Amino acid sequence: MTAPSTATVEVPVRGPVVRGGPLSWGQLAIWKAIVALAPHDHLVNIPRVLVVPESRQCDVSAVVAAIAELVTRHESLRTVVVAHGETVRQEVRADGRLPLTVRRSTPGNVADDAAALVRELAATSFDHASELPLRGGLVVVDGRVRRVCLVFDHCATDAQGAEVVLRELRHLLTRGVLATPPGDQPLDLVRQQSTVDAGRSARAVAHWLAGFARVPPVQLAAGEPADPPFARVHLASGAAERALDVLAGRLGVTGSTIALAAAARLFARCAGRPVVALNVFVGNRVGDGHRTAVCPMNQLGLFVVEPGAGPFADTVRASWRAALSAYQHAYYDQAALDRELAAFERDTGIETAPLYGFNDMRPARPARRGKAPPPVGAPDGVLYRCPPPGSVNWRFILELRDVERGVEFMLRVDTRYLSAAAAERFLVDLEALLVREAARVSP
Repeated sequence: MTAPSTATVEVPVRGPVVRGGPLSWGQLAIWKAIVALAPHDHLVNIPRVLVVPESRQCDVSAVVAAIAELVTRHESLRTVVVAHGETVRQEVRADGRLPLTVRRSTPGNVADDAAALVRELAATSFDHASELPLRGGLVVVDGRVRRVCLVFDHCATDAQGAEVVLRELRHLLTRGVLATPPGDQPLDLVRQQSTVDAGRSARAVAHWLAGFARVPPVQLAAGEPADPPFARVHLASGAAERALDVLAGRLGVTGSTIALAAAARLFARCAGRPVVALNVFVGNRVGDGHRTAVCPMNQLGLFVVEPGAGPFADTVRASWRAALSAYQHAYYDQAALDRELAAFERDTGIETAPLYGFNDMRPARPARRGKAPPPVGAPDGVLYRCPPPGSVNWRFILELRDVERGVEFMLRVDTRYLSAAAAERFLVDLEALLVREAARVSP
């Protein structure tokens, strides 16, 4: 097969202001993760592909102009992050160089060529101090753009902010103009967080300290090192997705709460502890300015629960209350929380680092009410191990995403704390628990 031909064009980057300052709370949270992951921090790059409808006659120049408008509109897309020792600052650039890879394709190969291109763009880490935090590529058929490939530096935005950019890009390509102002800019958030949000941060810090006071010093005990030291296990299941839907409707909560409750119950069994703590990922996008902000807003929340061994509905109710509290206290001054937790850990010996995580990456779904539940059927999960990651800055992290088969559970572990075989059992037991509970007669 002949490789598709490739060229490069440049997006003219122009901005109305040059300014700088400290990182926002969300930026600092992701910066910590990037530093911990380096040199593998490309793993948190955010790749996206926009399908351009065939009915739209978009040539390369039209897409270049639309991307240029978005880079001007959102300061985060022309912001670099510069570290000097312990001091980290963001600097908004007024101009810069944003190359776009243009790959020529054919109608039958568009999807595959776009998938390959976005993988290439996402495969290397950003130079956060000098490279603009956006990479792009266009897949072109007969002179018309059919796919726009974008990769975001996680310092610039989170997944929800990336969706804002794609939605606005689609709007520009179909309607030609954006009538609404942009969401909050990162440096405006910094000013707001240092003033009106300070009280909210203090309450969040108190929540975290009280939560960690309830858990044992170590949740999962270390065993012998294994080879490889890290493992990644996936299970894709249609039955589990249907079970989440049934249980959400029956108990009046979201499927994410159901999954979190089930995971907490099994994690407590693995840990041999009555009370467990998991870090949950929280979007923090309440309010118009936050909802449409193109910058990292998500931070970790602290979910502490006693899942119990009684009726699963009791575990769900306890988990719903604990999750609500975690979400309410997930918007905070990251540096202030780090200082308080470090002092708390020195005084108590209780581990406070984010070591055990839960992240539902699926789009939010409202609770099902008044609709006939789908038949769940027997467990049908497909379990497989992926190549082990080079490093994991968690001992245990369970993630959920939508796949064609249904829902996919992805578990990454440090095998000193949970073996690869135990990780497989965890996912099999998780599916079985959900399916079994969904099959119970509704009270």
